[in-house]
Amino acid sequence: MTPEQLCGAIAEPGSVAHLSLRWGEAVAARPAGPLPFIDPAAVAAAHRACGLDDDSLAVLQDVAGQIAQDEPLQALAWYMHWRLWLDPVPGNMGTPPELQTRLGRLAGAFHLLLATGFPAALTAVHRRRGYPPEATAETAQQVRCMAGNYRRGQSASGLYARQLPWLRTYLDDAYVRLGRLEFQLARLSAPIVVLRNRRDGGVLTLAADGLRLSDDGLCLPGDAPATVGWTARLQLGGEIIIGHRIDPTGYACRASQELAANDWEPLMRSGDDILSIHIPVGGGMDLESCADSFRRAVEFFPRHHPEHPPRAMWCSTWFLDPRLEEILPADANPLRLQRCLHLHPVKPWGDGGLWFVFLGETVDPARLPRDTSLRRALAGFLDGGRRWHGGGGFLPFDQAAALHELRPVRRSGS
Repeated sequence: MTPEQLCGAIAEPGSVAHLSLRWGEAVAARPAGPLPFIDPAAVAAAHRACGLDDDSLAVLQDVAGQIAQDEPLQALAWYMHWRLWLDPVPGNMGTPPELQTRLGRLAGAFHLLLATGFPAALTAVHRRRGYPPEATAETAQQVRCMAGNYRRGQSASGLYARQLPWLRTYLDDAYVRLGRLEFQLARLSAPIVVLRNRRDGGVLTLAADGLRLSDDGLCLPGDAPATVGWTARLQLGGEIIIGHRIDPTGYACRASQELAANDWEPLMRSGDDILSIHIPVGGGMDLESCADSFRRAVEFFPRHHPEHPPRAMWCSTWFLDPRLEEILPADANPLRLQRCLHLHPVKPWGDGGLWFVFLGETVDPARLPRDTSLRRALAGFLDGGRRWHGGGGFLPFDQAAALHELRPVRRSGS
């Protein structure tokens, strides 16, 4: 069976390009006979390993039974299982087929069944890396977290197809959960340059050269007309540094400033090693829990990955948009974490990360669910035709073990 034939059989013609990636290698590796991971005993064991709720087991057994009787679904299930957990070559497998036409209400269960291979694959990788078992156990919770998203969004057992490929990242990268937060060893891709003052240790963030910004200091989308906003300029390498400061609250300043180069040393720029912070769904976001995770990360990564000393903890997410303070009370946990970081604007992408809030498209604000105070606030923001950007924020690695609020609480009218 070719990818084209498979996509025709499952009514997913748009998935041919994704399924063509390493298709031949996956087919050659397929074992003879029934797929081992759809055996009822194997499904039950994987369900326990993921810590899924009791209702999920019957649904997983149901979809496994359908796969066993359907050769196109078997071919797809093997390909995805191999790409996720067995393929020796790292790489993005793209978004899998949605399978709504083929499986209807069990489409999400198909992806959840594939995801239950995560704990076993993760354990093998972590053992090779010498990670402690507690880090493996915490990181393995991600399947349950993703299933929680699906439960909230669909009121059923399953997993969104768009989230499934992300699980492979935990195997390819140094990426672990430590308490409330997850940390991924990565390279900075944000359009910023960060300097540290040689005398007092103060941190200064500058916009990268060529970055296009709006009049209020946020990044413009790539399709913005050339006549809109302004372009940052950054001059390094001489006795004087000339650039546009980014305020720690996340806005770039249009007026450029000059700095004596001898007073500053480089702290971080695009391409440097960082620890990227991820926030798994579920649980609170209180500052104390976040601080505990930061402390653990400061100990963990230098011990297990001394060859890649990170320059900073860094995060890019929906709740680091600086305009969040317009719609949430000052003591909200996301704003408390904002105040611990040096914020900076990011280039707008898609829905600004609000899929994780609404668990669906945000193109039409009138159709967004408003069943929580956060959803009501964000939907109201979008009602006026405004665009949510998301944002970025960082903390120098040598300061991350003592997470505390760097800026005072802003109150309305201040």
